[in-house]
Formats: sequence, C-alpha cells, structure tokens
Amino acid sequence: MDTTDLLAEARALDPDRTLCVMLGQPADRPLLLALVLLNAELARIPELVSEPLAGRIRYQWWLDSIAAAAGGDRVDRVPLLAPLAAGFADGRLDAVAVEALVMARESELDRLQPENLEALEAYLAASVGELHRLMARACEGSAGEIEAAGEVGVGCALVGLVRALGQERARTRVPLPADLLEEAGVGVDDIMAGRAAEALDRTSARLLERAEVRLAQAATRAPFRRRVLPALLPARLARRQARRLRHAPAIPLSRDAWTVPDLIWGWLRRRI
Repeated sequence: MDTTDLLAEARALDPDRTLCVMLGQPADRPLLLALVLLNAELARIPELVSEPLAGRIRYQWWLDSIAAAAGGDRVDRVPLLAPLAAGFADGRLDAVAVEALVMARESELDRLQPENLEALEAYLAASVGELHRLMARACEGSAGEIEAAGEVGVGCALVGLVRALGQERARTRVPLPADLLEEAGVGVDDIMAGRAAEALDRTSARLLERAEVRLAQAATRAPFRRRVLPALLPARLARRQARRLRHAPAIPLSRDAWTVPDLIWGWLRRRI
C-alpha cells in the first residue's frame, strides 16, 4: 500500500484528520496516515463483530502485528504497518504507546457506560488523545506540543461523541456519563425511547462546553511549529463543529466553503 492508497483509505474512514495530515510535511505523511488509518480500523472493530471474543481476537492480531513491526520482522502482508515499522526503526514511534492505543480501543468491546465525565475523559485521553500524541511524536514534537495534541484529541472526541449520538442510539447504546444523565433527571431508557430531547440537549451542551475547554487549553501553547500542526489542526474543525451543533443540532454536519481556508489560516499563523 503506497502513500496514495493510504490516503484513499484514511480519507474514507477519517476525512477530517486526513485533511489536516495533508498540510504536513510530505516526508511525515505516510506515518501520519498510517496512524490515522490504524486508529480508524481499531475504532470500528466493535461494530464489525457480533460478540466480544471475536473482537478480542482482532485486537490481539493487531497487537501481534505491531510487535512484529517493532521487532523488525517483515510486514509486507499488512501494508499499513510498513510506515509504522519505519517509525519504530527511526525512533519516532514507541511500540508501547501504539500498543496502549490498541488496548484502550479494545476496552470499547465491553460497552460500559462511563460513571462520570472524568471516567469518559480518561478513556478518551487513552484512545483519541493517545492517537494525537503519537501523531505529534511522529512529527518530533516537543513535550509541550505533545501534551497539547493530547488535549486536542480529547476535545475532538467529545465533539465527535455528540455528533454520533444519533448513530449510537440506533445501536441501542448511549455512551454518556451516568452522572450527567442523573443530573439531567433522565435514564438511558428515556433517551432510547425519545422521551428526553431537552435533557439530551442539555447534556450534549455540557460535553461541548468541556470540549471547548480542552481545545482552549491546547491553544494556549501556540504558536506551534508547523511540522506538528497535523496533530493539532483538528481542533479548528472540532471548534467549528461544536458551534454548529450548539446552534443547529438537527442539521447534518458537512464541510462548508470556509473549512479549508480556515485550516490554512491556522497553519500560516501556527495557531489552533
């Protein structure tokens, strides 16, 4: 799988992060695309299997394949692992961190409702936050840039959770913190039955507020080096999506004419 194939696959599964990757340095793109694609493949496993055991087998396969790539074994049979193997070889990737991403994603098989917002953010930091930290490390980011990338990952994931609530309900699942639902005076059954639209809107607003706090915390570290911006620029997309979700939650989100110019403006100013 060459860079063109990686780009096509990543764009299909995660168009927002892929768009940001394309503003990165050409030499960094294969590794960044491989990380984006790996995360997307891991994230969709729970929806592709009918029982947890089948999912755990798939996650173990990825763990074994990553270990092989990190150990210098041939990975020709798993094309997306080739850029990861190169990252392990030149020191830009740490196998333990990539394996931690796999294990964090595997916990999604249990489909447990988070007890509180803190538990939800801890999971998001270990999964999406870790993806963004890996991307920043792949671009040889500083400690501050890597930390900011983790904040961006959590903020983006919170916005993504609100965006996906309709799809999650269709899967008979409401992955919202139990304490926020209790505070809103509703239960999962009420949400599934469509009896709690206003309470769900209030809960979603709380998540969007928290997302904006995380993104703002990351932005305070600007200006960033342009090389690291592929791991950080998704914050600009998430912030725009949060505003639209707050004002028109029923309207499907899509990129508008200002999406790409806004990303380029952020890249030029080295800010998110």
